[in-house]
Amino acid sequence: MTRQDPVSFFDQQHAENYDARNERMTAIVGNLHFLMDLVLGDLPDDARILSVGAGTGSEIIALAERRPGWTFVALEPSQAMHANCREKIGTNGLTGRCECVNGYLSDLDEHEKFDAVLCLLVTQFILDTAERQEMFDAMAAHLRPGGYLINAEISADIASPKFDGMVEKWAAMQAQRNMTAEEVSKSISMMKQHVAVVPPADIEAMLANSGLSNPTQFFQSLLIHAWYGRK
Repeated sequence: MTRQDPVSFFDQQHAENYDARNERMTAIVGNLHFLMDLVLGDLPDDARILSVGAGTGSEIIALAERRPGWTFVALEPSQAMHANCREKIGTNGLTGRCECVNGYLSDLDEHEKFDAVLCLLVTQFILDTAERQEMFDAMAAHLRPGGYLINAEISADIASPKFDGMVEKWAAMQAQRNMTAEEVSKSISMMKQHVAVVPPADIEAMLANSGLSNPTQFFQSLLIHAWYGRK
């Protein structure tokens, strides 16, 4: 398997520091969540949402605040991140509206359907193109007709002469997260070695291959892109 083991990246220490480390990215994350809410705005008042690789549950918390009738499933393979997510869901009074599942898409009932599936900064860790397509297919299979898939990931044309300049700006952003120069260098190195950075057009093609109509990029912040497509 070329899928990265989430435990190797998101261990107990990483989970404990995850939100604090990303605090300086609040403006970026907040904008993404705001636009996601706009994209999903025509879903029913009782919509059911699946978050794949839910992390600490930030997108669920943000959407739940705006959409009081929606319910959620937070799917997270890392035990440490799963525990953190459960705690935050409880702290925000959402235990009755959000089921937290420690596992992968394959652990869900194949017949369970959702009005939207969210997958933020996850698929980039799947290095094999065929496996990545399989994951998009699996997420699309859990959508009800008319449901949305929202996918966000690090994406770029690494062959472009613009890529190195963008990486420099990306490194500057990482430095704003209270990371030392050594940590920033390590982060960039890890991204190049363990993240499958592919051009946006390739992601859109994979979304279309999953049966989603008109995949549309609706967000970009440096290397982070986000798309939506509808079943």
